[in-house]
Amino acid sequence: SGFSFKVNQTDAVGSNGSKDGGAATQYGANYANGPLAAMIDVTSYGSAAAAGADKRTRTAVSYNLGMARVGLGMENNNNGAAADADKTLFSVSVPMGAITLGGVYATTKTDGAGTAKGYDLSAQYALSKRTYVALQTQSIKAAGANAATNTRCQFAHSF
Repeated sequence: SGFSFKVNQTDAVGSNGSKDGGAATQYGANYANGPLAAMIDVTSYGSAAAAGADKRTRTAVSYNLGMARVGLGMENNNNGAAADADKTLFSVSVPMGAITLGGVYATTKTDGAGTAKGYDLSAQYALSKRTYVALQTQSIKAAGANAATNTRCQFAHSF
């Protein structure tokens, strides 16, 4: 528990590591103590088109109430000449023995494109310490569009 810090530098590796094929630099800090956890990180992206113009800032905090964990996350994307976007996420997770129920509500506001909103509901059943089965449903509604909904079932095992 306590503080931890990170600094990452990613070389220009194309679409699989940084935005627009340029280098990325990330600075961040995490804090965890008892039921409280928080983090912040700032990522600066460089590209041939707009070196250093794009930047992302993320913050999150969660608190374990004992019967549930609640969380809040925010992300600000400064995309240089492109439209900026702000994202907000609220979450709750309720463990009940081998079953964990969860919910997330998120919004994304993009300059000139309006606001997208969505939710995700899940139920997870632990078959063992390393294996679980989960059922999840998600709905996302972008500004001026119909809601897109999907449901999935997952079986996972950690090796």
